[in-house]
Amino acid sequence: MAKKRTSVVKVSGRYSIAGGLAEKFKAVAKVNKLSHDQLAEILIDNGISVMTLADAKKRHAGVKALVRLLKKLPGVRGSVGMSELGDVFWWAKFSIDLKHPLAWHVIQRLAFVLNYYSIEQKFDCKFYPASPPPDLNGGPHEYLSWVIEARVGCVDPHPIVKVLRAALPRTLSDTKMWKLYD
Repeated sequence: MAKKRTSVVKVSGRYSIAGGLAEKFKAVAKVNKLSHDQLAEILIDNGISVMTLADAKKRHAGVKALVRLLKKLPGVRGSVGMSELGDVFWWAKFSIDLKHPLAWHVIQRLAFVLNYYSIEQKFDCKFYPASPPPDLNGGPHEYLSWVIEARVGCVDPHPIVKVLRAALPRTLSDTKMWKLYD
């Protein structure tokens, strides 16, 4: 799963910290005799991503749309985890029942669309497997997960969801459409 990243979110001309570091942020500003906004500007100048609250909400809505789509895919089981509002690098994590007859078809289609759909214009996200240490937990049927995450900060997932909907079978439960190229 993606590392949790903290972001600075600009709200009504002031900056606030997402990700639970607000108290540390205030303490650093106080020690350095800086205003909240001055410290935020220094962070921005040093590569911390900044987004407006409206942008963060739009992006989070896109991640929710992605999660809704993933839950409808054949073989996806259990809950689908997702990044929080304000995370600069969004993500979704889910499991696929590897015994499901369409499991590898779903994985193949997601891998193609998310990682290689267009040579000219690649999505700023990646799709990959994730696992805890197998020798401490167990095999892939129980512990292999799949992650879709932004590779670039502040990427809007809405276009990715739109292309996925177009590239996946119209009726997601239609076995024949998933196996069309077997």
